Amino acid sequence: MNQEAVCWLKDEIKKRYGNVKRARGIYLYTEKSVRLTDCFLDGGRAILGHGGGKAKTAFKDCFERGANGFYDSGLLPAFEKAVKQLLPRNFTTIRLYTEKTAAPLEGISFSLENTQKKAGAALEQTSYSLESTREKAEAALEQTSFSLESAPKKASAALEQTSYSLESSQKKAEPVLWRPWLEISGKSTEQPTGYPKIQIVHNVEGDFPAIVKIVPPFPYATELCVYAFSTACGEEMLQNLPKNDIVPAPLLAAFTRGFYDLKIALGTYTENDFKANSKVFEPFFIRNQCYLFPKIPKEKYKDFVLKCLDIGIVISPDYNVPSIMPWKANPGDLKKISKVFLFNSKRMGNKISILTV
Repeated sequence: MNQEAVCWLKDEIKKRYGNVKRARGIYLYTEKSVRLTDCFLDGGRAILGHGGGKAKTAFKDCFERGANGFYDSGLLPAFEKAVKQLLPRNFTTIRLYTEKTAAPLEGISFSLENTQKKAGAALEQTSYSLESTREKAEAALEQTSFSLESAPKKASAALEQTSYSLESSQKKAEPVLWRPWLEISGKSTEQPTGYPKIQIVHNVEGDFPAIVKIVPPFPYATELCVYAFSTACGEEMLQNLPKNDIVPAPLLAAFTRGFYDLKIALGTYTENDFKANSKVFEPFFIRNQCYLFPKIPKEKYKDFVLKCLDIGIVISPDYNVPSIMPWKANPGDLKKISKVFLFNSKRMGNKISILTV
């Protein structure tokens, strides 16, 4: 998330409506008694709504115990379990990092490069060197039935299978953001107990990335994000990962409860909920599940954010971060967006010409 863009949005809200005094669900309440409809939702941290629900209760209960310092709280195993329920089984290592801690991908690539070198060295030890004696080479060829000419090809193929190539390892080393209802969704099945069984589904084409990034579903002003590492990263890399950033126990408790709440939400809310009131957004956004990706030309997007804010709708201040369809909002609040701009039916290539009203 672009912190500069977030600070800019915060200042623009204050200029118009004063400070935000409280937040509930998908609404922000300002000191000038104006209720804003929040389609930004803290970049996804408030995707389950402001207020936090059961996660807020977990935060409060833990906070009141007083153990809110830097020391270990014993809550980390429960947190890791809550995250892993949403991921494929090969994601075995969970970390909480700020962007600063997670930034040095060069170190991660270096680890993967070392894995490649070690795999190559191991292959050399278990295969035949072209510098070995003729007698040993001939004996080996009789036993393995491949010629000296084909040996390098097979050795190369084996190396590709047993290690990452440097190029592919660097691609896999980059954390890939997984968003609820896009890459992670759920199917709910009714049970005799009355509590539905929720099966997590991963909507990913091809192989899973080696590292997945997830925004914790709890509205709190922090850069902390979840990074999940799969076994594809290699044992050496997993053992040498930086430790978790320091996370206060109340926040860790809230994150844990938030991920359990998210699993329930994934099985509860579906495409039908997201599309119910989404038609008013169609001239301005491309909707994918609950996410709204702008059609507005990038150079006009900042003005569009301000126009939305003028009529009481908060959208993402960052062009590259989608807004979120507030599916629990009052339909009348969402219809306000139609007053922001009139779109000319004339299209200019892939762009839409914009006329202010």
